[in-house]
Amino acid sequence: MLWWRLWRIKSKKSWIRARAAEKLGHSKDPRAFQALVIALTDGNESVRRTAAEALGEIGDLQAAEPLATVLKDNDTNVWWWPAAQALGKIGDPRAIEPLVVELAHVPSYERSSVVGVLNRIDPNWMKSDGAKAAVTSLVARLTHTDHSVRNSAEEALNQIPDWIRSDGARAAIPLLIAGLPYLSGYSDDYAREKAERTLSQINPNWMKSDEAKAAIPSLLDALTAVFARMRSRS
Repeated sequence: MLWWRLWRIKSKKSWIRARAAEKLGHSKDPRAFQALVIALTDGNESVRRTAAEALGEIGDLQAAEPLATVLKDNDTNVWWWPAAQALGKIGDPRAIEPLVVELAHVPSYERSSVVGVLNRIDPNWMKSDGAKAAVTSLVARLTHTDHSVRNSAEEALNQIPDWIRSDGARAAIPLLIAGLPYLSGYSDDYAREKAERTLSQINPNWMKSDEAKAAIPSLLDALTAVFARMRSRS
């Protein structure tokens, strides 16, 4: 019946495609892998979710990369959880980096679920290469305009040993500098001061560093955007 399900996953009706993806997952047949990966980009959310779940059931290590891409794609954050669960079932360490970065974005009540998936992949994920690779993205989020993202990013960083002295933290200096203008306004003064303290912890001479010089074009762009926003409000 594999051929029948592979044919139905191309149906014009989304409910048939979703049902076919579900059946392909139950079959655990590795020959369904390619069709399910294609279904991850289906125009229907239900089909995408079911395809992610099915890939987790099949457990093919090759699915780790396309599933990890789902987590990195900001447009798919509505259905990231099925992809995260699938990655946990597959157990590929390549999933650690996007999952750690996702800790900055998920609601607080779902964070423990993400940590559970990370623990399933590697109980020592905090010390893994994937966690270290996530540092740059997390540090950059310390200047996010959403305070909940900033707080969650900080919490995630605090779980990674000695992150402040890592190469990832130094690589994030230009991103952190470029984000400072977005923390303008009385309510964000504390966040800006906190980000500046983080910069000083990463490199006490950050204002004179090569990374700071590299951030100047982005900083100017950010200032221009902030000034334009202020003018539009006046």
